[in-house]
Amino acid sequence: MKNFLLKLFRSCRDVCGQITKAAHLLSLKSPKEITQVAFQRNAYASNFRKRFLRKKFTLMPVLFLIVITRLNAQITDTTTFPLNNYLYTTTANPYPLVNSSALNAIDTTKLVNVMNYGAKGDGKTFDDAAIASAFKAAQYGVRFPSGKTFLVSKLTDLILSRDMIVYAYGATIKMADFCRYSFLSLEYQKGSYHNSVIWLGGTFDGNKDKQSWPGSPSGQTAWAESHGRFVGVSYADFALFKDVTLTNIVMDGIGLESNRIGVISDCKASGGAPFKWSEVGQQGTYFKCTRAEAQAFYCNNLSCTGGSIGIQYSTKNGTVSDKSVSVLNNCYFLNQRQNPAHFEDCRKVFLYKCTTERNSTDFSEGFHLSNQTIIASVKSCQFKNAHLDFVNASSLKLGIVDSSQFTSQSGLKPVTFIEGRATICVNSSFAGTTTSGYQAELRNTRNCAFTDFGSLAISGGYATDGCAFTNGTTPVQTARNGFVMNCTYTNVTKSDYKGITSDQTWQKVFSSAIRIVDDKNNYIGLINCNAVINSLAEKTSNNSSNSSAALINKNGGNLKNQKISVYPNPTVNVLNLTLDEKITGKVVLNIYDQQARLLHTETIYKNTSVLLKSIDVKTFNAGFYVLQIVNEHEKISQNFIVAK
Repeated sequence: MKNFLLKLFRSCRDVCGQITKAAHLLSLKSPKEITQVAFQRNAYASNFRKRFLRKKFTLMPVLFLIVITRLNAQITDTTTFPLNNYLYTTTANPYPLVNSSALNAIDTTKLVNVMNYGAKGDGKTFDDAAIASAFKAAQYGVRFPSGKTFLVSKLTDLILSRDMIVYAYGATIKMADFCRYSFLSLEYQKGSYHNSVIWLGGTFDGNKDKQSWPGSPSGQTAWAESHGRFVGVSYADFALFKDVTLTNIVMDGIGLESNRIGVISDCKASGGAPFKWSEVGQQGTYFKCTRAEAQAFYCNNLSCTGGSIGIQYSTKNGTVSDKSVSVLNNCYFLNQRQNPAHFEDCRKVFLYKCTTERNSTDFSEGFHLSNQTIIASVKSCQFKNAHLDFVNASSLKLGIVDSSQFTSQSGLKPVTFIEGRATICVNSSFAGTTTSGYQAELRNTRNCAFTDFGSLAISGGYATDGCAFTNGTTPVQTARNGFVMNCTYTNVTKSDYKGITSDQTWQKVFSSAIRIVDDKNNYIGLINCNAVINSLAEKTSNNSSNSSAALINKNGGNLKNQKISVYPNPTVNVLNLTLDEKITGKVVLNIYDQQARLLHTETIYKNTSVLLKSIDVKTFNAGFYVLQIVNEHEKISQNFIVAK
């Protein structure tokens, strides 16, 4: 028996290796919470072997469960999006947005006017000292009057101990000729995280054509400053820049350093210095989050044209917080010299409705994810002559590409559309040849379209299901034990693939998901790897006998004051439902699967202030489901996961 167990251990060790590496970073949230076994990457193999040698046979189910999870992983992760009064999410969209109502409630009459402290705002006189005096005197905040141009010439460091509001709509702050690249640094005590900085409006003009830097059109090419950022905020609990325009920035534009929550919203940037690290040993960033203490970085409705890097999350010396998360929502990138977005040391990265394009080989095409990234979700994005770079994401546990489009236009070929093998790609399209000879490196692919792929569409594929291939030679170059099934081929030379029909456990990977909660562990929403779930609530509304009742979100309808709890989520055998407040009468409970098929329905009568209901789901297959709760007026849906 001892020899048998040793052989079994050795044969499974390689399979377990990658799941072990990921598990020490993040719990897999499997039914048995198997990763709570406390995997330690360096000690795991030896400890496991010792337990086998001691004939700890109770670990056998755990071993097989790990192996199955590795081969047919349904990965469920919980990610925290910290929120406060200035941020909100919706039922349909868990990505944090700025609460305009809270900003509109700011009392601007309490702001001190920089003109009252000696600023001229004429674009000719240096206003550094006056601006510093205004910030030091302000108990509530500072105003830069509209229509004025404030000329600055040096970096001003200010240590703050209170919240700060800056109102600068219509004003311009401009760096004087041949000065530094940095204007203002607002800092709190290191590690304090008690205060907020909110900066609204204004234009930051770096005056790059009349500064000294390598490549400057002025002819002066020495560095005027070792790096620099036009405006920075450090060690705030919350830092928000909204409606700010960056133009002609030399190095970094807005730098958020070691803040608990940093938000850049509704801002525009263009005309930045086109640095490339390989050429000058430096790179500039329009909107940047730095240092290991930083946690959440939310970017909404940004436009980045030109420059070196559009958005960057970076920490010092490779250290990274396990709480680090970046969310890019509705951001646009055009012709960055280094990268549209660059994530060096961020655990979890989310892109939603972002567009990246370039029109010349002089510009970079790649979203860069480093080896510190373990979760990446790319949903409803467009890449035009651009690509996703997973090559250095060696710790990647879950890389979802969902409902995104990749195109090569005007004969300008990116290296690859997706490089470095995303774990899951669904409902996406790829069109155009690439210089690498294949369109994308993909592990598991479903319901995608590949057009004009030339010699090869997918490299290194394991499961390829329900895809369409048009115009090319070889659709898929499979990895070991890989297979292709349920695909269609038009004008394709090679299409002789084996299919798997008996064992369907490989499909579990397409039920992977990311559960989003706030920093108080309240459920916000679900990001899954299959867009069918996103539209499932709409489909189920058409299956109800109460066709006039519209699906509602958590803020609307007659159920709006209901506290609805669904737990545990993920679940294995039983789903518990709690309805609070004072709704009474008939309530219908419906459960639908991913194909909007009704699997369970029952009617209950709520005649108490709190309703507790348990639903047996042990016969359900592993995957995503929607619980629909219907009363005589409205209906509301909650997603949940069954994990096996």
